[in-house]
Amino acid sequence: MTAQAMLLCMACVVWGQQDSADMPSVRLWLGSFFGIGPDIQAVNATLPGYSQECGSFHHGSGSTWRAGLLAEYAPNLPFHLQLRAGIAAHNGELRERLANDRPIRLPDNSLSLALIDQVVASRALDLEIALIARAALAGRLMLQGGLGLAHTLSGSETHSQEAVQPASLLFVNNQRELTLETGTLFHRSPLVVNAEAGLGYDLPISASSTLSPEATLTLPITSRTGDGAWRQIAARVGVGVRFGLKRDTVVPPPPPPPDTAVLPRRNPELITSVVTEPDVIRVHIDEYDSVEVLPILNQIFFAENTGELKEPYRQLSESETIRFTNEQLVGSALDVYYQTLNIIGRRLRENPGITLTVNGYRNGHENDPAIALKRAETIKRYLTSVWKIPERRIRTHGGGLPPNPARENTREGLEENSRAELIPSEQILLSPILRRYKQRVATPPAITFRLHALAEAGIRSWRLETQEIGKGSWRTFTDDGPPPDSIVWDWRAADGRLPDLPMQLRYSFTVLDSSGHATTTNVADIDVEYISVEQKLEHRIKDTTIESYSILLFNFDSPKVSASDQDLLRLIGGNIKAHANLRLTGYTDSLGGAEHNHELATARARDVKRIMEKLVPADANMQVDEAAGGERERFPYNTPEGRSHCRTVVIDVRTPVKPGGS
Repeated sequence: MTAQAMLLCMACVVWGQQDSADMPSVRLWLGSFFGIGPDIQAVNATLPGYSQECGSFHHGSGSTWRAGLLAEYAPNLPFHLQLRAGIAAHNGELRERLANDRPIRLPDNSLSLALIDQVVASRALDLEIALIARAALAGRLMLQGGLGLAHTLSGSETHSQEAVQPASLLFVNNQRELTLETGTLFHRSPLVVNAEAGLGYDLPISASSTLSPEATLTLPITSRTGDGAWRQIAARVGVGVRFGLKRDTVVPPPPPPPDTAVLPRRNPELITSVVTEPDVIRVHIDEYDSVEVLPILNQIFFAENTGELKEPYRQLSESETIRFTNEQLVGSALDVYYQTLNIIGRRLRENPGITLTVNGYRNGHENDPAIALKRAETIKRYLTSVWKIPERRIRTHGGGLPPNPARENTREGLEENSRAELIPSEQILLSPILRRYKQRVATPPAITFRLHALAEAGIRSWRLETQEIGKGSWRTFTDDGPPPDSIVWDWRAADGRLPDLPMQLRYSFTVLDSSGHATTTNVADIDVEYISVEQKLEHRIKDTTIESYSILLFNFDSPKVSASDQDLLRLIGGNIKAHANLRLTGYTDSLGGAEHNHELATARARDVKRIMEKLVPADANMQVDEAAGGERERFPYNTPEGRSHCRTVVIDVRTPVKPGGS
């Protein structure tokens, strides 16, 4: 924990204590503050006396509480100045996984790869001073920022090692934790400088005093250690109280002359406008015959430390399996994935010569070695008891980390590794799902609304609404506070559907100011043209078929197409017709930086193109769409199933069709 973090909480409390419109004559306040919150540390430090491999740290976390006194002065300026002095107590931990690629021999004489965490626990007491400027943002809501200094009065660190796996690993003290050193392990800087920013809200508790809740973010300017390798970002919530000491003499205004006329009160000015790109709004909706090929992901994910199937994996009763067909595989690719065990069960029943191996795995924080096998047995039990697959056709195994595991320095990585994998004796068991449907495509694909609002009294809320004439609302965008500069709309209704017949839409933009007045722009029209597949056949219009393929089996953080997906690409390539246009778009999950993920997504699409160029007709046109890909939440990022389905390359194939045939 660093002194920087403490300054942050001080600033939070300081900012919440500005004077309000109820106390305009108070010039000087005294008071106190208290705050608490978490810290995130960015470290590039090595313990003195240790090698880089044994004593280097890059991440840390902790918490801090702080308290002290404050003084605030209101000069004849748009802002107030506040000085704070106090103490802060820090508790924190640095933790890094030791690199180890050599197995060790355990007490039972077996060999295992050991995972050990290097830990430094720290405690410190700091003296802090901060100077904060505070200005009214809206009413009693205050924007505040400034600089803080901190000096460590006392502090110590404890360096230890903790055994992670295997569960039987013990240190020389016959414990799973070994303390190596205690004391002052790092050279502390005499002063730490922070920049602070945040919000506060003044709640009057008397004629000249306030209670102020607040929230603050602190960014480090200097390091907590002399070598500049330890910096800390901190977030704080706190509360402060202040009491006014000095008031200016308030002279009441003179009464108006006896016969002075009272002018009518003017409403605050409120101006709104909206323009669109493109200027003339007309959207053309085309309907196409489409084919979608969805791969089957052979991984089933489990909640940490459990071996039971979780929602929303779809489990059927024995009677329901008789009626289960591909027609029930509706919804998105992720909706179809949650039926994986039922797809596997039906295919095992239809192909009695195929066997299945289920391998269970666990992440590095799960201490129960039996949990991996329990996961595999749960899947086998469902297939044998509900789908009535003979037990001899399903083998189960349990292990540690899965092949190509995700990095476990995040919660998402731990979730990715708590899973089971399905390995069939023949790939037909995992062959993709093919769905035929009619797809609607809009040209242009979207419209941009440029919004503008000028409100003298401040903006309370805004609303951009599109309506289908004669039927009510089609899609509405609304929120409190000022509107965004622009909104991009893809023509879809609130329920996600595109127009499916010619229609007339209209839109308007409304703004409500803080005084309760509202204004709305003139209503403008949107023409929707629509042509169905049946209309194209009737009028013998040259048409196009659209096929959409996805490949999923990319290893974590790898751009290379897997062997299984190469088989799928050969199948796709054999179906591509002359003059087809192919667009390849790569996507990634949310693990990793956005720039890295965009490069990874593009590399995946290019690897698919490299393989496909040898498989498609020479006159086929194939392009990698770099602009559309990258880290994009095509499915929810907050589940391992959703992230797995985001690691994909989508192959969009458009083939011209002659009227009356292909």
